[in-house]
Amino acid sequence: MRARRSIAGVLACGLALGMPACSVLLDWNDFSGGTGEGGADASTETGAPSEASTDAPTGDTAPVACGTEAQCAPQLPPGWTGPVELYVGAASQGAAPPCGAAFDATPVFDGNGALEAPAATCSACSCGTPSGGTCADPVMTLYFDNTCAVELETLTLATSCATTLAAVSVTVASAAASGGTCTPTGGTATTTPPSWASVARACGATAAPPGTCSGGAICTPAPAGPFGAGSCVMQPGVATACPAGYPAGPQVFYSGVDDQRACAACQCGAPAGATCSSPSVNIYGSPACSSTTSTLTVPSSCSVLSSTPAWASISTTPTLTSEGTCSPSGGAPSGAATGTGATSFCCTQ
Repeated sequence: MRARRSIAGVLACGLALGMPACSVLLDWNDFSGGTGEGGADASTETGAPSEASTDAPTGDTAPVACGTEAQCAPQLPPGWTGPVELYVGAASQGAAPPCGAAFDATPVFDGNGALEAPAATCSACSCGTPSGGTCADPVMTLYFDNTCAVELETLTLATSCATTLAAVSVTVASAAASGGTCTPTGGTATTTPPSWASVARACGATAAPPGTCSGGAICTPAPAGPFGAGSCVMQPGVATACPAGYPAGPQVFYSGVDDQRACAACQCGAPAGATCSSPSVNIYGSPACSSTTSTLTVPSSCSVLSSTPAWASISTTPTLTSEGTCSPSGGAPSGAATGTGATSFCCTQ
């Protein structure tokens, strides 16, 4: 427009004053579209749009020029890397495909998702025969009266002679079994190998495509099938939310497995039901235990002594007649298999 005004002015000047006197006013720069004084573009000076700006997109993220087979992606969020192309497929379909032609041949991530690792199956726990149990010597209780109602004291009997003091009546308890342990067996874990339901592969671009995107967006190669169509960013660890511009996700994939599946250790309780032999109890009328006045069985209910004081001893040391049994416990499945090397992905779509 400025060029046309300049030409019109020159023509007017020529008509009024004669062409030779005014021809030096012709502005060739304006006519040819060049820059005027100060180097500014003519269209910028007048506020009129240039031919290039008339064709420019108006969207905030639309590309001005992003090459072929490329697309604009939002700026990288802090703490995330990319953009990358991401493949996610069922493990039953086989391994992940090679990276796309516009992406580096070596993936930046290979991993898996949806870990399948059932709990261990455990064999039943059992306990072996008790060992190490013993029998205590029987205990005699002494009474002041002849009905075993007024207790005086208790006395542990032995094969050596012991005084009963001035007791009138006595009772004798069975020899008690104690101690012993059982060896547990079982609780062996059987597991199936961990498996994954999905495979994942991420590939980084070999180089940024030429061109620019408006609104601060960046040019990136456009993924081709079977990779997802959207541009993705990635971050180590398990993300709980996706950043602005990359709303699809997060998807978390893992590079390894930590398999801690096992069975709790089997244990055995103390032996129960063990029994001991029953020696007889000899009652004597003298401290030398040379003359037996009576003989009591073990156990013995209330027995009135024939004379006081009296002395007593057992015929033999009691021994185990039954070692009893131990009750098993434990052996339940424990632990789990978990993914390691977690990486989170968020995509534009």
